[in-house]
Amino acid sequence: MRRIYRMLMVAVVAGILCVGCRSRDPENVSRAASALMGQSESVFYAGSGFLAGTNSSGALPEKPAENLRFPFVYLDLALAGVQDHFYSDVLRSSNGVMLGAKEFRAPQGSLGLGAVTAQRCFVIMLGADSRFDLRQYFHASPAATLSNGPVWQWAVHIDEFDPGHIGTMPEGKPRLSQLFATQVGHDYVVVANNLEDLQEVVNKLASSGASYGNLTAMHGWETIRRHEVWGYRRYRHTEATDTMAAGMADVAPGTEAFACFLDLRKKTLTAQLIPGPVDGARAAQRLNARNAFPPLMRSEKGIWETSITFSNDEKSDEAAWDVVGLFGFIVYS
Repeated sequence: MRRIYRMLMVAVVAGILCVGCRSRDPENVSRAASALMGQSESVFYAGSGFLAGTNSSGALPEKPAENLRFPFVYLDLALAGVQDHFYSDVLRSSNGVMLGAKEFRAPQGSLGLGAVTAQRCFVIMLGADSRFDLRQYFHASPAATLSNGPVWQWAVHIDEFDPGHIGTMPEGKPRLSQLFATQVGHDYVVVANNLEDLQEVVNKLASSGASYGNLTAMHGWETIRRHEVWGYRRYRHTEATDTMAAGMADVAPGTEAFACFLDLRKKTLTAQLIPGPVDGARAAQRLNARNAFPPLMRSEKGIWETSITFSNDEKSDEAAWDVVGLFGFIVYS
């Protein structure tokens, strides 16, 4: 991937005394992953304690931890447009957050810099003993009503749109990002920047007939889902209109998928290339040539794999950032 130097937006969450009410419910994680995999290209998960910078996340050096939290900075900024403490309340009441993203485009923010834009849908998995109630954060009437309940809408400036170009409002004011949120029982809160995506995910989460067929096609799902941080991307090559913004500039056409997972105890991030029908050696060589992580090597399972061990050095920090970028979470600066 061509080097795109970063300007991290750092999310600071302070004063969180207890994050994650109980350990992750495997059923909730699988249901959320299945719902997002059905409509998204990249899916990224992080435990609430890791996102808050508390508990086990302290096992990692600060820089790589920030890099791995970066996909969720958008959620922090979005919720801050409602109430300052909204994000910290969400983390305190949940076990983890899962993000589905697709349709990556170059940033349209100030001076053409900033994070890549995308359609994003966040599924927040509430703790088993959580009493979280989304209604207490909104004073206006809901914008819509789904079968599961009300949907709230709000606008916030996340600097996704350039005042001089697309989305200019009267008097030169920048276009605001539109967000939608709803709660699915006592199990999930869903936040998205596209109402149709939110509705589709909510319908799957609320469905009584759980079917996770799309997860069985994911290489190593049973291993991946047990980690505090993980990501999985099933490439949609025909839908990529901007390969650079999508983090696909160095991905061989036809490559099936890319995955990663974090072992906090070992302070190691494992990245996997699933070549599918393409020549794995050539696909791995393309990624190896332009990224900071150690070379992808063929594993016993026919998957190309590398591991990054974090030890307070700039090289491993850059390697983590490059892995995150391969999921489409990129910053132009």
